[in-house]
Amino acid sequence: MLEAHGVEVAEMAPSNCGVEIAWSEHFAERFAGAPLKTIALSCGGERVKGEAMIARYGLEGGAVYALSGPVRAALASGEPVTMTIDLRPNVELAALSRKLARGRKGESLSNRLRKAGISGAAAGLLREGAAE
Repeated sequence: MLEAHGVEVAEMAPSNCGVEIAWSEHFAERFAGAPLKTIALSCGGERVKGEAMIARYGLEGGAVYALSGPVRAALASGEPVTMTIDLRPNVELAALSRKLARGRKGESLSNRLRKAGISGAAAGLLREGAAE
């Protein structure tokens, strides 16, 4: 109707959508509903700090929704969509590396990650990615 009166109209496009990720059944069962707090997500050259929620089907939440545009653009290009997650965006990589390298003999990886501020769902996410 607006176009008939010469008003330029942009086509409707999905926004504020979650993203689908093929989690393993174990990860989806264990962490669905778990928050990822104080993270940064990146896609298509854009980076957003915020929070996300692990869903059985993938990720949702404010930081994910803020990247709806770059995700849509990547999908429209026909290329695979790559989203990166920084689990400790307020910590320099060198400092995080030092914390992780400081483990004591016999210390578990879970404990070392916890001491570096990566525990719960975030640690599970690292394990999920390492399993691929």
